[in-house]
Parts: sequence; structure tokens; C-alpha cells
Amino acid sequence: MSTLSIIILAGEAGSGKSETLHAMIGSHCTKEAPHIYFAGEKKIYVSLSSPQEYPGYRFCDVSWVTNKVRAWIGECKGKGCALLIAPFQISISQRTNKINADCIEKPVAELKKNFKVHVVYLRKNGSRNRPITLVRLSRIDSLMQGLKNDEIESRKGQAKRQADELWNILMRIDP
Repeated sequence: MSTLSIIILAGEAGSGKSETLHAMIGSHCTKEAPHIYFAGEKKIYVSLSSPQEYPGYRFCDVSWVTNKVRAWIGECKGKGCALLIAPFQISISQRTNKINADCIEKPVAELKKNFKVHVVYLRKNGSRNRPITLVRLSRIDSLMQGLKNDEIESRKGQAKRQADELWNILMRIDP
């Protein structure tokens, strides 16, 4: 097993993944180079975009996601990083109403074969209580139930609190 640990920050579009990572980096980290930071004694690689957000991605293209994560791992190892933080976007196809479960579950299972993987679910608050929102949220909750190690509730304007929670999780993880 590699000494590199991986944190997957999973959440829907608009759940605050990027804002949380920016707030964590700004509050707790020292920048060394693009994507490379020091978090206390740990040298970390942080991607601010999920593989599912890059140009050319097709809905639930597992090989695309896996190849992007492998590239990040290569960069981590080349720069001597102990930790990779990778956001993963959870989405539901408007055309087929299918959740992109394979693009979350399969890469995580593959990574767990060689790395310590910690999945943090950034759960969008369904406070609007619209039936469609609650149904969508329950589908995503059931996907994440078996994958997540931790959960952070996401609320608009709460990036600093979310960043502090993510920081506490990061500090518990031994590379």
C-alpha cells in the first residue's frame, strides 16, 4: 500500500466543494506551487475542480475520471506529497434521470486497492423542502451511505465552517 492518502470530497454541483477548498487553503495552508500546499507538516496536492467538470467529460465516463485521478496521483508522487484532495461531482442526468454512481463508486473502489482513501460527503442542505429537491437528495444520500467516512453539511455562506470541518478531518488522517 502506498504512503499517499487520498481524500475524495464528494458533493453535488453547488454544494460548495470549491468554496470549501479555497477557504481551507486560505485559512490553514501555505502555498508552495500550483496545487501544492503545506498543511501543517503534511505536503498536500489539492485539485479545485472535479474530473467530472473538465472539458470533454461525458456523463458518467468512468475511464475519464480514473485517468484524471491517476494523473493527479502521478503529480503527487513526483512532488513528494503525502495527501491528495480530489473533489468528485455527484450528478443526475436530466436526460435519463440516472445518477452518476459508477463515476463515484468504481474509482473509489479502484483507489482503495492501493491507497488509503477517505470519502467526505459535502451534503447540500435540502432546506427548501421542495419535493423534487428532497427526492434528489435522498437518492444521493443513499449512494453516499456506503461510501462516506465523514459528512459535512453544506449551507450557502458557510464555506469557512465547512473548511474548518474538512481541516479537522484532514488532520486526523495519517498518510
